[in-house]
Amino acid sequence: MSTLTDRGRMAPDPRGGARRFRPVSGARARRAGRARRSLTAAVACLVAVGLLSVPAFADQHDDAADDPDLRLTVTELTGVLGPGSVGQLPESPDDPRSIPVDLDVRLVLENLSDAPLGSLQTVVEVYPEVEDREQLRDAFEGAPGGPPIHVHNQDIADGGSIAPGEIRGVDETLERSMVPWATDPGGVHPVRIAVTRGTDVLVETITAVVWLQDHPTTPLLTTLAWPLDASPWRTTRDAYPLDADDELTEGSRLDVLLSAVERAPSEPIQLAPAAHLLEDLSDRADGFTALERAPNGELVGRRVPANASAPTRSMDALTRLREVATTLDGPPISAAYADADLDGLLQSDPPLADLAAEAAIDGRRRVQLQLGVEVDASTHLLREAVEPAVLDLLPGDQLLLSSQAADVPRPGAGTQPTSPVRQIRAPSGRLLTAFVADPYLEESLAQTDHPAGPVLAAQRPIAESAMAYLTAGEEGRALAVVPPATWDPSPETAERLLSHLTGAPWLDLAPATAVTSAVPPTGAPLELRAPTGPGLTNDLSERVREVSDGLEAAAASLPDGGERLGDRRTDQLHDTVLRATSTWYGGAERDQAEALLRDVERSVESTFGEVEVPDGEITLTSDTGQIPVTLQRSRGGPILVDVEVDSPGTLQWPEGRRAERIELQADESRTVTFETQALSTGSFPVTVRVSDPSGTHEYTVATVAVRSTAISGPTLLAIAVVVLGLLLAGVLRRGGAAGTRKPGRRRADDPQAGSGPDGDELPAIPPPVPTPTSGASASHSGVEPPQPRPSLRVIDHPVHPNVRPPRGDDPS
Repeated sequence: MSTLTDRGRMAPDPRGGARRFRPVSGARARRAGRARRSLTAAVACLVAVGLLSVPAFADQHDDAADDPDLRLTVTELTGVLGPGSVGQLPESPDDPRSIPVDLDVRLVLENLSDAPLGSLQTVVEVYPEVEDREQLRDAFEGAPGGPPIHVHNQDIADGGSIAPGEIRGVDETLERSMVPWATDPGGVHPVRIAVTRGTDVLVETITAVVWLQDHPTTPLLTTLAWPLDASPWRTTRDAYPLDADDELTEGSRLDVLLSAVERAPSEPIQLAPAAHLLEDLSDRADGFTALERAPNGELVGRRVPANASAPTRSMDALTRLREVATTLDGPPISAAYADADLDGLLQSDPPLADLAAEAAIDGRRRVQLQLGVEVDASTHLLREAVEPAVLDLLPGDQLLLSSQAADVPRPGAGTQPTSPVRQIRAPSGRLLTAFVADPYLEESLAQTDHPAGPVLAAQRPIAESAMAYLTAGEEGRALAVVPPATWDPSPETAERLLSHLTGAPWLDLAPATAVTSAVPPTGAPLELRAPTGPGLTNDLSERVREVSDGLEAAAASLPDGGERLGDRRTDQLHDTVLRATSTWYGGAERDQAEALLRDVERSVESTFGEVEVPDGEITLTSDTGQIPVTLQRSRGGPILVDVEVDSPGTLQWPEGRRAERIELQADESRTVTFETQALSTGSFPVTVRVSDPSGTHEYTVATVAVRSTAISGPTLLAIAVVVLGLLLAGVLRRGGAAGTRKPGRRRADDPQAGSGPDGDELPAIPPPVPTPTSGASASHSGVEPPQPRPSLRVIDHPVHPNVRPPRGDDPS
């Protein structure tokens, strides 16, 4: 038997007998105690880790099993209810129509998780009617207000579960007696639809339904503009990218919009087709060049014949558009050609006002030309924010403005919409009528997708339009619905929205001119919103100016009124310049605009080619002569050129410095002469300038050296005048000196002086004049030779003063 005490342990007897008690020292006891405590702590840690890890693994397993991924789609909804939701019903009992008063909802649930989902319930909550547009917007954003006036629950799958990948349909019906709907005249009620499991909400969505207690007696006059727009398809070399055909296939954006409006042929809907889209469809219908990428990465053109599928689709789309335009009650409306950036063109330095005015005015003409119907001549569609100066360019007397272009309260600002019909004044003083699109409807239309499907995507604009009717005041009772140019709804959304808007009893569709004629402008004059987009950059606007001026100069250079630069039509090249200013090419798409400009520039440079004036020296041997200028056409087609010469005051040009207009053919050399008159001798330069008829493009500026070796007639005349003047001055000087000498006594020191026999002083005797050697020299000089003078004789008797002394050899 063994016993254990606090200070010892049983030890075997070394003699092989029974165990005996051996005392244990204090140190060994302490070591044993520490070992036991360490072992106990280690075991406790292991147990704790195990206990903690079991729930963790269990939770991970539960989360993996119960992580829900449920998709909710609303496939049907009675969006408009009440006695006023339909017109007067006929009394015939055979009429199948009935007044919708029960809220029917059909849901489709799809389990996207990896585990079955059970214990599910659907919850449909109806909230009180909203009071204004902002409350309705908040409801759609997730705050429907509360508490709900009715809650309807229903178990899914009869208490069972939905397997992974399974789709289950659920029908919900809320009878009229269940819901305390709004009283007269009605209201818009937010509705929350959710799927729950216990207290967890797995998925939910919020929409709104319209309840009309009475049929509206004063519906809103409403203009519905239906957009058919796209970015310009035609690219460089008048070719088209391959993906342009994708926008015409069945189910594409343009096909969806066109198909929806085809189902409402008698409604006063106003088409808003883009002129450049119609032109591209017409151009492609006859066959076109498609751009394909070669194996080496280079884009190459491939001709697509007119009987191929892509041109056929273009022709079908154009035909459908023309048919719809002729059957709709409302005339089409137009915008600027190619959706040109009018504000960017006017804000460039210097402004490109001519291009801006052309783009603003020409859109309507081109739409009318392509559709073959009258276009609303009074209304201009303006989608982008612009500066007021643009207003003076727009045709017509009224604008249909996007809310993005007008300074009106924005959704979420806490203020209610103002009257949509206002007056607006252009800087020139011109007064226009502005019809502003509803900003809340624009915001809802921009959200083309909805997590719960296209039915709810269309329901929000429908509810917004009803709320606009219910909150409209006595004045300005009008509504404009203008979807964005890039609107891309699903086929179900477009069809449902259009059918509900055209059939809504609270709306009265009419063209914009009819609405503004019936609803006078109210409120303060409208102000435009300041542009916030990038617009045309300075570099791009300068490139547009250069290319446009070059194209104009090249067109003016064509002989006989030519209309082609090589194989390109000048009008189509001009359209390409306008398309380069499109708002579709904003931001990163500016590279496409630059590519279009480079394409036009290549055609212009190919037409201009090269004109050279060879160097040389021209010598004038007379004071008058002709200077020949030789023009050599080394590259390019036939063109008209002007030749002009100039010199720094050394030559005169009796017949002018500009020659008659010259036509140069390809690889041709022509010489034109200029009549000139030299003013001096020497060498001097003559500048020759060759340009297009407009003077915009200079082909070349050359210098020709001219050397004059003859004294000109004016120079000789000037010299003669100077010599004659010098001679006349000398004669006058000599005659003046002789005439001023006075007669008197000869001075004593004069060697020619003498005295008479009586001591009287005699007059001086002039020196003898030499006799000319021949008569020829005398006659040549033109002066009669002087006669020999007689010698003097001394007279003894005094001379009477009245007696003339004898002269010469007079014998007396």
